[in-house]
Amino acid sequence: MPAAKPKYMPNPRGWTLVQVAARIGMSLSWLADNLEKMQREHGFPKQNPVTNRFNGRAVDAWMDSFEPLLAKARTSSPDLSKASNRVKEHFSGAARA
Repeated sequence: MPAAKPKYMPNPRGWTLVQVAARIGMSLSWLADNLEKMQREHGFPKQNPVTNRFNGRAVDAWMDSFEPLLAKARTSSPDLSKASNRVKEHFSGAARA
């Protein structure tokens, strides 16, 4: 008789390369091409050598570490919001009137 499936299944803490790519919003091929550079130059988390998985919390913390920089860029560069609005107008068709 097979063992019963556990009633509680926790979210995995160790993520595959595919899961990491999805989490950071990039394609698997992009991540594979840029992973080494991200680790070397930007401190991206490395895979666990035993499980060959990435620590999901470490990936999230790495992504969160960029938020203060983005917030500062938004407040210190008013031209950034103007450029963003122009891009939105262009793709919405408003600029083609």
